[in-house]
Amino acid sequence: MQSTDRIHQEIAREGARAPHKPKSWYYDKFVSGLSIFLAILFVMWIFAGFPVGGIIRGQLESTELEAGILELENFTVEFEEEVLFELLNLYYANQVTEFSVCLSGEFDSNLILKDKYAIDSLYVPVIYEQTYSHVRFESCNSETLIMLHTHPYKSCLASETDLNTLAESQLVNPELIMLVMCEPQRFSVYK
Repeated sequence: MQSTDRIHQEIAREGARAPHKPKSWYYDKFVSGLSIFLAILFVMWIFAGFPVGGIIRGQLESTELEAGILELENFTVEFEEEVLFELLNLYYANQVTEFSVCLSGEFDSNLILKDKYAIDSLYVPVIYEQTYSHVRFESCNSETLIMLHTHPYKSCLASETDLNTLAESQLVNPELIMLVMCEPQRFSVYK
């Protein structure tokens, strides 16, 4: 028994003294090159608006519709079933171009609980220009609570033009909000 233990100890000492095979020159160059490539991609994503970064930011900032309700920090948007059905039909019918709708209903300002936008109707304004990534349309009427337009799939962030249009429209209707629909059940909300 002692001789077996001594043999195992001797093998362990020999293994500790055995020289390790050095990594190849190619391995070091590959790891260095991969590290630099990943660092460049990260910098592009953060500073240059790399497309993937916009999609990730949009997914983080947008809200998923659950049972016809958008639940946000300070308010909720509730769609009547018929309005949501019509909106989804428009969304699926316009997959290759952006479109816009004006949503109306009741606005309940509640200082204790959240404000609530209860949407019971929609109409499509006159659309002057419509492409895959742009829509130009007639202003929504003064009864409109929500100005909604679509963006290409998973592109949930409002553009500077979108935000300027919202600010101008809020001069007429301060309760107006804007939704950007970027998936059938996902919206970015701007107030």
